[in-house]
Amino acid sequence: TRTFTVTVVSEPPVLTIVQDGGNVIVSWPAGAGANWKLICTPSVGGTWSLVPNTPVLANNRYSVTLAASGGAKLFRLCDTCTPPGLPLPPALNVARQGANLVLSWSVAGGNFVLEETDDIVNPDWMPVSVPSSVAGSLATVTLPDNGSTARYFRLR
Repeated sequence: TRTFTVTVVSEPPVLTIVQDGGNVIVSWPAGAGANWKLICTPSVGGTWSLVPNTPVLANNRYSVTLAASGGAKLFRLCDTCTPPGLPLPPALNVARQGANLVLSWSVAGGNFVLEETDDIVNPDWMPVSVPSSVAGSLATVTLPDNGSTARYFRLR
C-alpha cells in the first residue's frame, strides 16, 4: 500500500496597479473568485500584512483604492495564507432563531468580513449582503433561513 499526498497550489490572478491622482488602485479579475486576500509589505523580505480596505466588485473586477502616500509598497494576493502578524478569524457562531439564522463573532480580533457560498466544492465566496451590527465586542448578522438551499459561511 502506498499513500500519496497531493497539494494543489492555486496561482493568484494578475494584479493591475494604476495611479489615479492621489490614489493607487489595485485590482484583479473577479473570475478568480472572492477568496483572495490583498496583502502588502514595504520592502522585499519585509513582513506582509493584510490591506485593511475591503475590495469593491465593479465591472467584473475586485479593486482596492489606497492613498498614494508614504513609501513604496509591494502587493500580492494570497488565498490560503495567514501572513505573520495577520490575525486569524474568530470562531463563527450560527444559531437558528425562528425563521432566521443568526451569525455572530467576536470583533476583538480585527475587522473581518462575513462571506457565503452555496457550493463548498467549487466555492465562489461573496460578502453577505446584510451588514453586521456590533454590540459591545460581538458582531451579529441575521439572515432569513431559506431552508432549501445549502449555504456555507466564513469570516475573512
